[in-house]
Amino acid sequence: MKLKKNTKWGLGGILLASLLLFSLSSFAKKAPAGKDSEWDPHGETCRTEGPCTYTRRETLPGNIKVEAQIVSLGAFKGDIEKIFDYAFGDVRRVASLLDDDDPSSEVSKVNDWSGRGFVEVGPEFELILTAAKKAYLWTDGAFDITTTPGIGNFKNIKIGDNFVFLKKEGMKISFKNIIHGFLADLLIRAIYNSNVDSAVAIVGPASRSIGSSVVGHWRTEVGDTEGRYAKRGMTLDSSNISTASVVAGENAPDTDPRWGTPLLPYCRSVTIISRNAAISEALAHGVFILGPKKGMALIKTLVNIKGVIVDSSGSFLKSPGL
Repeated sequence: MKLKKNTKWGLGGILLASLLLFSLSSFAKKAPAGKDSEWDPHGETCRTEGPCTYTRRETLPGNIKVEAQIVSLGAFKGDIEKIFDYAFGDVRRVASLLDDDDPSSEVSKVNDWSGRGFVEVGPEFELILTAAKKAYLWTDGAFDITTTPGIGNFKNIKIGDNFVFLKKEGMKISFKNIIHGFLADLLIRAIYNSNVDSAVAIVGPASRSIGSSVVGHWRTEVGDTEGRYAKRGMTLDSSNISTASVVAGENAPDTDPRWGTPLLPYCRSVTIISRNAAISEALAHGVFILGPKKGMALIKTLVNIKGVIVDSSGSFLKSPGL
């Protein structure tokens, strides 16, 4: 997946009562690349009497690349910078809590205490576990945050109020295949809670958007990863929804978590569209493992979820409505 440049999880927003924001709400497309930069070669576009695009990029803990764009009037640049400070500050905090490479993170503490007892966790940990559990159940275990299939799977995770326990000693979990979508959700909700109506958050392979860009609708591109993009590709409407892609050779899994065996190359890419970016990312991984036939059959059974699968031959399989 390629999301062209141009480009509320209850976090308590910033009230900017005087902020007048440009909103073109729709479930639609993003403008072609470069259009949003035709007035400013540095990327922050602004017409004197019209809407502007403000962009911030950052690398979060876990080496997670993030870009957020907000559409607003040019007179409110100072307020937009405050919103960026607030929103990025919170996702930075959450990324640290969920980084399994950080020995002081919540996920590392849960792993360290596997088989020994419950570990207290925060609300974000519980939220991402809830999304992970849905994807695990929907895919019959093809998506699983546990990384030790020989020891235990998601069924061996006990979840209580603010506590988590990995039942088997030596079990470990990782959110690396769902955290990008989770942070995209978190970022866009923080921005929306600040009275912004048009924005997009791009976190690694996942994105979530609201409203529209300054020249139209947000859009996502899906292509064949084997060099056939110019001949075989499609564009997906991605305003007011989320998308996430798993691509062979980039972020695709190489092991089936159900058995711990090497994964055969049945897919070149999977892109999932839903209202929740964490679900989109997790489900994209699960569908990639299930393969084109079982994966598309699953997508068709899920309400408000659509998908595109590029199989090993380069054929595009699309769910109804795309």
